[in-house]
Amino acid sequence: MAAKTKEVALEPRIIELYKQLTVEGKIAKTTVYSFCKALDISEADFYKHFASLDAIGRKIWASYADEVIEALKGSETYASYSAREKILAYFFTFFENAVKDRSFISKTYRNFSLLRSYQRKFRAHMAEIIQEGVIADEIQSRHLENLYLDVLWGVHWGLIQFWL
Repeated sequence: MAAKTKEVALEPRIIELYKQLTVEGKIAKTTVYSFCKALDISEADFYKHFASLDAIGRKIWASYADEVIEALKGSETYASYSAREKILAYFFTFFENAVKDRSFISKTYRNFSLLRSYQRKFRAHMAEIIQEGVIADEIQSRHLENLYLDVLWGVHWGLIQFWL
């Protein structure tokens, strides 16, 4: 049981070091070997959690979407919002949560390979909202739902740039 606890506690340490090295501009020059050496862990322990250094960045970005969606769905009033209000609530909640990692976000938001998981989760959540909006007659179904998702992603990315 103690080994399991040790493994669980390792992941946050890996994530924090990754964020630190990214913010300091050192992650591009870092190897898994040197990363593990800095944490005083074996490469085998690292690979139990992540397949690569980039996988850490993808997990961090995916966790941003998870945090926002969990916060929104945990809200009592969110279910009563219109589609437009739900979209705005997502953006507001993202930026409210993102303040804690602003430096990390500013260093990584242009790296689309890191944002891929986040973008998938964002688009899936927006697709749910759009579908609810179409059903509630708040959004006209013009068979442009995928275009709406592209536009919303573009707006979100543009808002990140403006926020930074």
